[in-house]
Amino acid sequence: MDKIGNILIIITLSVCFSCDKKDEKQLLKGNITGMLLLEDIDGFNQNKSGISLTIENERTSKQTTTNLNGEYEFKDVSYGNYNLSFLKEGYFSKTNIVINHVGGFSPTIQDFTLYEIPKYEIHLDSINFDPVYSELFFYGSISGASKMPMHGIYCFRCFGSETSDVSKDTFKDLACGNSISLKDGLIIGRVAYHLFNSSRYNTLHFRVYPEVLGQCYSATYKEFLGKPSNVIKYVFKKP
Repeated sequence: MDKIGNILIIITLSVCFSCDKKDEKQLLKGNITGMLLLEDIDGFNQNKSGISLTIENERTSKQTTTNLNGEYEFKDVSYGNYNLSFLKEGYFSKTNIVINHVGGFSPTIQDFTLYEIPKYEIHLDSINFDPVYSELFFYGSISGASKMPMHGIYCFRCFGSETSDVSKDTFKDLACGNSISLKDGLIIGRVAYHLFNSSRYNTLHFRVYPEVLGQCYSATYKEFLGKPSNVIKYVFKKP
């Protein structure tokens, strides 16, 4: 009986040990889920289905797509850090977003918003300083706009430099225009003057980029910006 009892104990311990190993391996895997929202130039959500997402690291790579509600899910993903990327034509796409996935029964949740890249172009004709409002006013026109935003305002980002090769990548000063409004086919854009320290310059060159609604105060992603305008020069008038 003792011999049989010992065999039963060994078998029982072996089965339990195998179960523990299986549970441990299961805990090292888990799901990565979330939701993608799409916003157009009016700030409205669009069709969110069929957006391609990829997660990858040095060991593995997985792909999935969103459903009609913009929800996505990667199943049975081993624990670790992953780079997540997603792509939607006409919208700013993000790449190499690091996700720390711990695995286990609770999913790792990551939500994102994709913003439409403006399709219209801005042409600047002139620029003036308004001492009453302490703002720089831009005047020009807009082309290539399929529709006027419902809110009636086009946002933009303005870059200034002492040289005429100013761009979103080469600039001295940065400001976000809080509005571009249309009036008789012309645009009027405003930039707070204090953002440009005129005491340092005699002349500045400016270039503006169309920007998505709601991103006027975010300088995180320059990829949000549309096509650049022409460059316009402004000479600061000293008192």
